[in-house]
Amino acid sequence: MSEQYVHLEQDAAGDGDLPTYDDLREQQGPNSRFGRWQQWIEKRAAERYADDTHETYSRRRNRGWEPPAPPPQDAAASVGLTESPPYDIIDDYASNTENSRSSIRRTRTHLSTESAASVQDTVAAPTGERLDPCHLSLHTFGSRFIPHSHAPIKAVLPVLGDRYVLIGHEDGLDVLDMFPDESFEGNTQDARRREVWRGEGICQLSILEHASAGASRTPQGVVLALVSVETPESVAKGEEPPKSLRMYNLASVVSLVRWATSQQDSHPVDLRRAASPLDQTPRKKHFHHGRHHSLVKGFKGLSVESPASATAPHPFPFPNSSSAEALRQNSSTPPPLPPKDYEPSLRARASVSPPVATVRTDSLSSIDSTGSWDVVDDLPLRWATDFVPLASPGSKLFGVPVLFFEMWKPEDGLGRTMLAIATKSTIFLYETPQGARAFRYVKEFYTPLAAKSIAFVAQASYDSLARSGSQTLSPKHHDTDDPRRHSFRGPSPQTSGRPRSSSTTKGVPQLGLFVTFDKKAGLIRIADAAVSELELWDDPAADGSNVSGHASFRRSLVSFEGLGFGRDGRGAAWLPLTSVSLPALNGASATPLMETVYLLSRNKSTHILPSPLPVPLSAKAPLHILRWIMQPTHVRARVCRPSPATGKPPFLQVIAFGEDGVEVQELTLDALLSGGVDVKGKGKAKSMTIRAQADVGGPAGFLCVGGQWHDPLGFGYNMHRSDSVSSVASSEVIAQRTSEQGLYAWSMKGWEDYRVFWLGGDVDERDDSGSVRRDNW
Repeated sequence: MSEQYVHLEQDAAGDGDLPTYDDLREQQGPNSRFGRWQQWIEKRAAERYADDTHETYSRRRNRGWEPPAPPPQDAAASVGLTESPPYDIIDDYASNTENSRSSIRRTRTHLSTESAASVQDTVAAPTGERLDPCHLSLHTFGSRFIPHSHAPIKAVLPVLGDRYVLIGHEDGLDVLDMFPDESFEGNTQDARRREVWRGEGICQLSILEHASAGASRTPQGVVLALVSVETPESVAKGEEPPKSLRMYNLASVVSLVRWATSQQDSHPVDLRRAASPLDQTPRKKHFHHGRHHSLVKGFKGLSVESPASATAPHPFPFPNSSSAEALRQNSSTPPPLPPKDYEPSLRARASVSPPVATVRTDSLSSIDSTGSWDVVDDLPLRWATDFVPLASPGSKLFGVPVLFFEMWKPEDGLGRTMLAIATKSTIFLYETPQGARAFRYVKEFYTPLAAKSIAFVAQASYDSLARSGSQTLSPKHHDTDDPRRHSFRGPSPQTSGRPRSSSTTKGVPQLGLFVTFDKKAGLIRIADAAVSELELWDDPAADGSNVSGHASFRRSLVSFEGLGFGRDGRGAAWLPLTSVSLPALNGASATPLMETVYLLSRNKSTHILPSPLPVPLSAKAPLHILRWIMQPTHVRARVCRPSPATGKPPFLQVIAFGEDGVEVQELTLDALLSGGVDVKGKGKAKSMTIRAQADVGGPAGFLCVGGQWHDPLGFGYNMHRSDSVSSVASSEVIAQRTSEQGLYAWSMKGWEDYRVFWLGGDVDERDDSGSVRRDNW
């Protein structure tokens, strides 16, 4: 009778008790408790571990994933270390000023170069999809079944050496935890997404200031963010929520991210709860944030100046000190207090400003009070609201919805910082003079159409382009009482009386704005606001009249409409301009020279032009023209420097993102100057451009530059070197690793399924043994 039920659990002992898991395991195997899912689970487990080798299990055992095997007796002698263990796993998340990787696993001080090589052999490089024949790999993060965001991804910001990647979208802010189990094995498939806050969307992120954390583990700095908040007016009209610029405390953002990733069942911070002022009653449990309180008051000085403070010092000045030094101030003396009419005027403008400005002003005032800041229960909410608006009350930008912003800093890190802010019909220009922290209003440019992108470029200047002041300035700038009318003319207002031709001397590059619209593009010279419409070299519209004359440059600042910027313009859409620094081919000095080139893209072609841009743009043939198979929406470029052992020269890698995924083209610097063809030898010219395409499951777009996920030492270790290595060699290594950074991008795999992926990789081809393969291009 029992033979009919052999498929069921049997009571072998005959005592009438229910079978235990041990009994079931002996009868039907270890997975019998899964019932009808047993075969599917066993199949998935076999697929998961099918590619694991014995070396993989050994590496995991050495790193602590499995019970460690007893070490050999001569292990210390073979590694060449002291009595202490070869390395410690520590939680060191502080990033240094060189933007190098965080030291997740730090070696002992006397680790030799031989031991560093042995440690490198035990680290498994993360797997990525190679885009052959190009030298580029595609790396994904997390499970392929779980999306990173249900809303379109607008911006990402890696922090703490790419330990965390902030993801901004219209619903709020998320974070991608690359190592949630703290193993730091380098396997990015275990990355996990956590929600940080909801109620306020993030459209753009950028590091405005960054200072070394020093002995602490929390970096200090300022994050410039473009935030969108729904208002009753926007919801009633069905419009997009208005956007405003804010400056967040980087330390508070990092603390909030760590809180979100450390809680197993944490819920995102609901910023709608911040619509009312925070409770200012201190509670029993509290922390002391005296240094943080002074930092909040200090980075208020980054706000743009209002017209009322144009002739007076800024309410929160930092004289004769750099931004990093200002952030590191830990003095007990509070900064100078603002004028008495500063806070009342802020409240007086609250009725006409967007609701978000009113809410955040009250929240900020409560944060400034030391008693209300020290509340444990509200710390996540206070971290999320630790910001100040960029536009101060009374400034031209106050209460104006922002579309996007673009920031420019000198390559050497010295000098002024420029900030261009685009609104619906105006481009505001601000600057921070060297040694100052506050953004000062410079100019504004009227645009009849909403700008799509802005880029700072260097353009050639000629004496014939100089114009009178009445033809250059907008009617908004005829106020002679404004001493900042010509702040670009020199360090002091007295230089505004010089002739305009002094700033447009022939042969001296001038800083300009490259502005793109729907199907038009314009170039604005900042010094005298000369405006010109741009046409590429091979465009049919680029006729000889534009080459011989400069009539388009003599028109008024506000005459974009006269240049054909009408709403019925036809033609292909312009893409955002990008730039890249190439090593000079004739640079034979110890410090290689760098030359900047610009990539101007329109429709399915990208023109590579030298810096400064020629005037007019169609008067000079580009260095090279790239043709794309798909229609790109964004084009980026990076310089790849192969190892000297390969014998290959540096080459340019241009990556296009579009509706069909990713397309890559590579060409050497020699081919760049020769038009992309091999001019050596006889016979028909051969193209020297290498192409590749990648299907990422749907449309793709560029996000930001960063990351070295192709190199296990880039994110899992600090630089392994002995104490005898010179600082000069270290700076060269840092410069080399900075050039190896890849690109973060987004992809849309389906409905409400948006992902973050990374493009980069080792440019050296290696054989099975890991040695660099010497091969011809």
